[in-house]
Amino acid sequence: MCKTQSPINLNETDDGQMSWCPGCESYSLVYRSACVSFYRHELDQFVETLNALTPDNFCYDFKDQPHAIIRGSSSYVGLCLNRNDVYALRSLIRGALTVHEAYKILHSNS
Repeated sequence: MCKTQSPINLNETDDGQMSWCPGCESYSLVYRSACVSFYRHELDQFVETLNALTPDNFCYDFKDQPHAIIRGSSSYVGLCLNRNDVYALRSLIRGALTVHEAYKILHSNS
């Protein structure tokens, strides 16, 4: 996020929040204790990764639940997500992008 404009909160749940910065046009996703920033093409890739997860990807046992680990292509840091986390993130992002589209439509005429 940049310092020129305040981010706009697009969606919020008990476990997460997603906002968009009109200054640098980046998205900020906070989920539980993780925070990740994306440009739109990176967010689209992240959503594709979430959508492409198969049962075989949930092979890391943590707290008696199967988890998948998602890492960026050049990162040693990743997210450890169970199936419920994946569903929650997809829903959070989908809702945020819907609000963002409505925001763009409403502000395109001003």
